Amino acid sequence: MKILDILRIRKERNVTQKAIADMLNITQSFLSNIESGRSPLPDDKRQKILDYFDIKNPEEYTIDIPALPNLKNIQKSFIGGNRFNDYSSLSLPEILKEIKDSLTVRPDDTKEIPLIKDMLTDLVSSQRKRIEHLENKVEIAQEKAESLQRDLMASREEIWRLRHILARHGIDFDKT
Repeated sequence: MKILDILRIRKERNVTQKAIADMLNITQSFLSNIESGRSPLPDDKRQKILDYFDIKNPEEYTIDIPALPNLKNIQKSFIGGNRFNDYSSLSLPEILKEIKDSLTVRPDDTKEIPLIKDMLTDLVSSQRKRIEHLENKVEIAQEKAESLQRDLMASREEIWRLRHILARHGIDFDKT
């Protein structure tokens, strides 16, 4: 199967996935599926990319993927398989090595490994960004909790101060 290497076009021209998705009037998720080979690129969108980037020789940006492995099966065997029960303890290079070792690679399929590696690298990157985002939320929540704790302490001090003033004037705070 021959596909247009949109990822290469994007990276060579330093264009974001969102910018191309907007230009094609498709979702960024759908473009990601197209780039990874999970979804076909509609002909009209292919032509729009070629025209937009003024690509005269599309064969220069076409890659032949004879038998891209089913990534869902790889994911199932990776996450659900017995070999990877404790995958959380593996580093990214170890994960990539395990996946690479689990693939049956024919000499004409050598382009598949970098594609899968790029996909996994993007996945890890997005997960790291998600973790950073959640860590930021936790930090904000902790700061808010600390601020509320300070406010609570200030309120208690104010109540103690007012009780003390009332007591000096002979007024029982609990009866007011």
